[in-house]
Amino acid sequence: MPPYVFIENDRAVALPTARQEPYRPYVAEGPRDPNFTLEGVLPTLTQRAVQYISQQTKAHPDRPFFLYFASNAPHTPVAPTAPFKGKSQAGDYGDYVVEVDWMVGQISGGAR
Repeated sequence: MPPYVFIENDRAVALPTARQEPYRPYVAEGPRDPNFTLEGVLPTLTQRAVQYISQQTKAHPDRPFFLYFASNAPHTPVAPTAPFKGKSQAGDYGDYVVEVDWMVGQISGGAR
């Protein structure tokens, strides 16, 4: 849903100066960050979660913390990245599920 930008600390990380074209039935046209891609949402959220876990465990190895991870998956945009395209033999949604599986592994691996 527009605007297509990442939000961090209650602020957009970039101005939505580009335009997102409609994508499949559920992604509406609207303003977006020029560097924002639908395929980049899941990997970006995953990378940030792993980074946060790593920072917390290094800075305070004996202190517990809470990470609320709200993934866009399994909802739109169903946009698997190139390494996952064709991996499931179940179309884009199946490939996206494989990518979500990878994401969960990355995040849970970061918690060790």
